Amino acid sequence: MTHVFRRSFTLVGVLATLALLTAPAAMAASPGSLDPTFGGGDGMATFSLSSGAEDIGTVLATTGGKILLFGQDDDAADMALARLAANGDPDTTFGGADGLVTMHFLSSLDSYNAVAVLPSGKIMVAVDTHGTGNDKLGLGRFTPNGHPDTTFGGGDGKLLVGFAKPFFAYDMIVLTSGKLLVSGEFYLSDQDSEFMVVRLNPNGSPDTTFGGGDGIVRTQFGPAEDGAWRMVLDAHGRIVVAGWTREGPSATYDTGVARYTADGRPDHTFSGDGKLTVNVIEGEDDYADGLGVQGDRIVLGDYTLLDGNNRIALLRRLPNGQPDPAFGGGDGMVITRNGTDPKELDDLAVDANNRIVVSGSVGSTSSQMFVARYGPNGALEATFGSGGFGTTTFPTDVSNVGMSLAGNGKIVVGGLGSDDASVARFVP
Repeated sequence: MTHVFRRSFTLVGVLATLALLTAPAAMAASPGSLDPTFGGGDGMATFSLSSGAEDIGTVLATTGGKILLFGQDDDAADMALARLAANGDPDTTFGGADGLVTMHFLSSLDSYNAVAVLPSGKIMVAVDTHGTGNDKLGLGRFTPNGHPDTTFGGGDGKLLVGFAKPFFAYDMIVLTSGKLLVSGEFYLSDQDSEFMVVRLNPNGSPDTTFGGGDGIVRTQFGPAEDGAWRMVLDAHGRIVVAGWTREGPSATYDTGVARYTADGRPDHTFSGDGKLTVNVIEGEDDYADGLGVQGDRIVLGDYTLLDGNNRIALLRRLPNGQPDPAFGGGDGMVITRNGTDPKELDDLAVDANNRIVVSGSVGSTSSQMFVARYGPNGALEATFGSGGFGTTTFPTDVSNVGMSLAGNGKIVVGGLGSDDASVARFVP
């Protein structure tokens, strides 16, 4: 499945600025409103990852309110990593004093995928590398101030990890030990792929204590494409991955979920064989774009269509894989219809209060990003934003809206707006 992501400084008018300065602090900081301390005072910012065409894959809130943006420079076929200061300005202490660093792996486009901060403060990125032979996993490591880490790889901060067949990496988790978990899609043939999770040592070598002794565990659902788009750890340290599965080349996509033990074995206490297929809407494509956990319960945020429009679909599963009757209307599912206003879910997170936060774009006004917040059991919070939704409108179309929750609970979203990365921050 070709899944284009993922796993902007906007000027404020004089009247809007005066309103922010004179409005009571409580009004300016209502839940679901744009954060007036970010961007130009309107909670929005843009950043260019390239002088030409670009794309953005991941937004990550880090310590001190700083924000990492991970994407690619399409023209140079490079990955690009940027950092914004807490106020939304480029962080001039990062990269080449402009807040930006790039890295080149192979001759063809290096596709962005996942970024994480190591316990040491160093930054790790995972990319797809496209050259001759099989697509490989590319790992890049940077110092906290955005320079290639000369102690990693061949002294240039980068490393290629190859497998017997093409592997597309989609998500990454850094464990407290410094080891890396990377999930994605392992291709057996052009139209047949599997879930795959690989665990790597801090130096990027396969962890032979994981999976079958080669650092790998794979799961196949059906005879066509299966891809592990999102990955989380549950309260017991088990590995949960979710994405899509397909019964055949012309069949619709369904939601696929797998759970593994901490040492990389299929967890047979989950759905009997460690894997689960969910068909949300019969005859329509649906797959997990978002994944979170509430303790040992699994929360899925699905791309789905209903009545011909994109809808927000949330699903919660018990530890054994069954629908959770305490979620939604008793069937373990919540679908937010949004009237005639289609909203496409792109990401999901569970906050410190077990509330479910989702992000995405509004189909009828594609220059608009949204965040929505639901209570722990799936009830849309009407006091958040306007009827449960916080929105922001950029001058250009915005797509592929990733999300990250900051340590103070603020909600950071980022997507591609025209040729620049569009970023916004919301009050929790």
